[in-house]
Amino acid sequence: MANTKQKGIAYTPPMKKRLPQLYKLKEKTTSRGTRSSWVKDSWSPKTKSVTSSPTKSPSKQTAGFSQMLYDGADFDFDQGYMPQPKLPKSLASRSSSDICKSSSDRIMQSQNEYLRQWKRKFKDYINLLMVRETPPLDRLCEVCKKDGVYKCHGCFNEPLFCTECCRTQHQRHPFHRISQWTGSFFQETSLMKVGLHIHLAHDGTPCPSSTEYSSDLFEWSDTDENINHNDYPEGTSIPLVADSDHPATTIVDKSGVHSLSIWYCHCPGALNPDMQLFQAGLFPASFTRPKTAFTFSVLDDFLLDNLECGTSAMNYYSKIRRLTSSIFPLMVPDRYRELMRTARQ
Repeated sequence: MANTKQKGIAYTPPMKKRLPQLYKLKEKTTSRGTRSSWVKDSWSPKTKSVTSSPTKSPSKQTAGFSQMLYDGADFDFDQGYMPQPKLPKSLASRSSSDICKSSSDRIMQSQNEYLRQWKRKFKDYINLLMVRETPPLDRLCEVCKKDGVYKCHGCFNEPLFCTECCRTQHQRHPFHRISQWTGSFFQETSLMKVGLHIHLAHDGTPCPSSTEYSSDLFEWSDTDENINHNDYPEGTSIPLVADSDHPATTIVDKSGVHSLSIWYCHCPGALNPDMQLFQAGLFPASFTRPKTAFTFSVLDDFLLDNLECGTSAMNYYSKIRRLTSSIFPLMVPDRYRELMRTARQ
C-alpha cells in the first residue's frame, strides 16, 4: 500500500507480521509398523494464557507446548520449555550409531555407480561368455556319460547330450533348439535330424495300429527347389523338411518355426488329425490335411503383444522368423496369413 498524507504528515500503515511455520511429529500405525513424519501445525488463537507450575511433571509440561500464543511479535512458550521430538517405536530401542548405519545402507546407488562396477567386471563376464561357447574338456553326455555331441539351448545351463539321450530327453520338449559340435564350433541343427518323432496318442508311444512308422532316420530334403543350398549353411534356417512317405509338419512356436515329424493315431474310433493336433495343444491351420499348426503359447503371446504393445501380425511373425534364423530370416516359411486367421478363430 502506498504512503498517504494526512494534513501534511506522512503516514505509513503498519506491515503485517509473518508468523513462522510450525511443525509437529505425527505417528501413524500401519500393517508394516509405525511410521513417523513431520506435518505442518497451525497457530492457535490467544484466548487464555496457559502457565504450568514448575512442580509439574515434564509429561504435563509437554501438553502445554501445543498451545503456542501469539501477541503481536511476542511468543509465549510455557516457561520456555521445548520438548524433544519422540522417536518412532521401531527406533526407540536402537542407538544413534545403528540408526545412522542402517540409513547409509539404504542409500540407493546411482546408475553411474552400477556402470563403474560393471566396467571392473566386464572382462570376467566376457571370459565366462566365451567359455560357454566351448564344450567341456571331457565332452561327456550329461545322462549316460558317453560322447556328447549336441548342446540344447532350451534346457537349463545348456547341457551336452549324445544322440540317443538328446532324442529321449526332448520327447516332451520338441520345441527346444539344439546345436551340434563339429570339432571347432557348435552348428545349429534340428531335433528332427536326431530322429525325434512326436506321437499324438498312446502317451507319446507309437500307435500299434500304424504300420507306416519306422524309427530309422528318413532322408529329408527341402521343398523349395529354386534355392541353391550351397550358398546357405545347414541348420534351423532351412525352411521345410519333407519326406516322400511321411511329410513333416511345420509348427510355429514362441521359440521359432520348427519342422517336426508328427504321427497320428490310426486306432478305430480315433479323432481326426486336426482334432488330435488341437488335443495336443496345437491349433491347426487347416482342417482337412493340416500341414501347419500353431502352439497355444504362441497364439496367447501374440494376442498379449497385440493388446499391450500394439504389435501387428506382420511384425510379430517377422520376429518369429528372426528368432528361427537371424542371418537368413527370409528362408523361414511364411505363415503370416495363417497366423492372422488362427488368431481370429
